[in-house]
Amino acid sequence: MAGAPAVQRCAARGIGVEAASGGGVMIDESQRDADSGDAHARADAIREGAVRWLLWLRTGETTEHELDAFRRWRAQSDEHARTVRELIWMWAVLAAIGGPERGGSTRTH
Repeated sequence: MAGAPAVQRCAARGIGVEAASGGGVMIDESQRDADSGDAHARADAIREGAVRWLLWLRTGETTEHELDAFRRWRAQSDEHARTVRELIWMWAVLAAIGGPERGGSTRTH
């Protein structure tokens, strides 16, 4: 691969690396870290939104308009929908393992 040693030297020094596309795009480590931080912040915001929606929906006091708003929020992206599914699954698992054993005592001490 032509130029590979130069790319490796730049990467080793943290100066920048050529994009895998070979398009000559340079991305330095600070930009990569910023992009990674942005992705984490976005995922955190989506997770927080999903928790808030699901807690509100559990109250049983939601209107049809609010339910439609939740559906629109969930449909914004695959990540929104996946996060809702994962939280529902996790809460179901926690409820199952936190409940009394089948055929067992309900005493907690």
